[in-house]
Amino acid sequence: MNASDLVAAADALCPALLHSLWQGALAAAVFWIVRRKRWWSAKVRHDFGCVLLALLPLLAIATFARKLAALSHPLVDIPGNLGAAIPLADLSAAHAAGYTNPGALAWAWPLWANSVVAILWLAGSSTRLSRSVIALWVARRLAAQTALPLPDDLQTAASQMMRDMGLPRATRVIACAGAVVPYTFGWLAPVVVMPLTAIAGLDTTHLQLLLRHELAHVLRRDFVFNALQGVAESLLFYHPLVWWLSAQVRLEREAACDDAVLEQGVDKLGYAKALASLESLRHEVPSPALGAHGGDLKMRIRSILQSGPRRAGASWGYLAIVGGLGLAGVLVACSLEALEPDSPAGTVASASAHSALSIAWLPPDVARHRSEIESASRAHGVDPNLTALMILVESGGDPDARSPMGSLGLMQLMPSTARGVAERAGLTAPADDALYEVSLNLDLGARLLAELFRQFANADADVRLHNALSAYNAGTKAVRAHLQSNAPLPDETIRYVALLESLYRERNDPGSPTYEAWRDRVVKRATRAAVPPVLEGRMTSAFGPRVHPIDHDGSFHEGVDIAQRPGASVRTPLAGVVIEAGDSSDARGSYVVVRHGRQLETRYHHLASVMVKPGQELGAGDELGTVGNTGRSTGAHLHFELRDQGRPVDPKLVLEGR
Repeated sequence: MNASDLVAAADALCPALLHSLWQGALAAAVFWIVRRKRWWSAKVRHDFGCVLLALLPLLAIATFARKLAALSHPLVDIPGNLGAAIPLADLSAAHAAGYTNPGALAWAWPLWANSVVAILWLAGSSTRLSRSVIALWVARRLAAQTALPLPDDLQTAASQMMRDMGLPRATRVIACAGAVVPYTFGWLAPVVVMPLTAIAGLDTTHLQLLLRHELAHVLRRDFVFNALQGVAESLLFYHPLVWWLSAQVRLEREAACDDAVLEQGVDKLGYAKALASLESLRHEVPSPALGAHGGDLKMRIRSILQSGPRRAGASWGYLAIVGGLGLAGVLVACSLEALEPDSPAGTVASASAHSALSIAWLPPDVARHRSEIESASRAHGVDPNLTALMILVESGGDPDARSPMGSLGLMQLMPSTARGVAERAGLTAPADDALYEVSLNLDLGARLLAELFRQFANADADVRLHNALSAYNAGTKAVRAHLQSNAPLPDETIRYVALLESLYRERNDPGSPTYEAWRDRVVKRATRAAVPPVLEGRMTSAFGPRVHPIDHDGSFHEGVDIAQRPGASVRTPLAGVVIEAGDSSDARGSYVVVRHGRQLETRYHHLASVMVKPGQELGAGDELGTVGNTGRSTGAHLHFELRDQGRPVDPKLVLEGR
């Protein structure tokens, strides 16, 4: 086990201890109601309490195992992807102005404190468990060193009692000079210890009744319950209600043995006097041992004299089992629900809850990768809506995007980061150019996002999202330094996370004001120095709804029509790269498509001639063709479109030259 494994174990232990607080409180409350109402006999109440005590550490262990599984991947320093394809200036400054760091608020509890809590718990539980083991060893050693044979009459009575009760032959009854009160220990070879002071000082009848009580402990196998109870107390030593519940179970154990003695037909008054005679001999007995003096002696005597044993019918016993199992189911269900990393209404829903991409306002350049986004997100347990929004902000949906810092592809992965993700997953490290391939880029990006969520699994959903996004952009080392010592994060990271969080909050809305405001700023900034595509000319059809000039039906015009003489020069308003050029057999006629920076694209239809080729780089104002009347047209004109991330926008900014 290495250091990262120990850190993960400590991080998993703290939630388990936290959940055990409410689990223990609920179990104690249920037992308090059951004990107060006295619905069942002492035996059934004891068994029910033991079920609760056994359930609590099991739930804590299950919680620990579940959290540890979520943190099973080692904490590695994952470099970030600073310098995404979208420039820093294009990120949401409006949202960054009101930025707060929820991670810093949620992690006011320092990360190293988990390790301190784990150490304290380990020290406390091991100390408590060691004391129990030592006490048992002392009890056995005391009995072995000072054991004496019983007087003949008492030995004869003891042998007869054991035969009548059907006790195992290995059961022994010994006299002990070092003991003060009767007690019992051992399971496979039970030992009942009778102190010489009691043999010498008590009436024979009383002594035999006390012996019956101790043999009842043997018959019920109470030593096993007592030992398991000690383990539960050791593991949950910090919980006061667990100690209360354990004490009540011990009281019920003694009361159950009292009932077992009375069921043998002994005199209630005589048995009560026998217990009362122990008061003068009362002394602290090692906790692993079981003594007739245990519990509240006055309450036991009052119960014996007033009502005697209360027998539990089969129906009550069955109800006790059903009730215990029902409560166990409630506790388990509540625990699992509390531990679920996310729900459909949560901040980051699991892939099983959100396996489909559902953002209505997602632009076409990102939406065209829908199937690959859903497949990669589902495979690695992240919300495809989040994956899509990260693609939107990282690359705008361009699989060939490359940032100035060298991040590549849809999710803008640094090659070194992608190789690290692949190696940790046992995959072949990809070549740099392979990251332009859509499926591979999305697979590695979703794997990376899932790793980051696991690294911050102890935070609540909102903080986990915030920290994971911060780490995706700036790297885990920068985020840990920020959480532990409030080291500042890069400005780009702050803006990047603020924009993504705002977009994610609006994922289920019919539209996104954040997206509209962001892209409006981008388009205005990019077209500030644009050159009009044609000189002069007259606009014959504007952007937006219109009656089609040929079909005469209602339609949405995705660009503008500018009438101009045939052969007039058509220029590109912005620098860019030609991605399509040529003649089409559809309504466009001869056309050109140019891709510009910031995910902008311009389109030119009905050209008389095309002067460029795909892949050709153009500067602002370079000629790309001439005005014509090709395709489905009503006369010589230029159909001009401006698209932002595949979405048509009003090209008036370009036409106005600002």
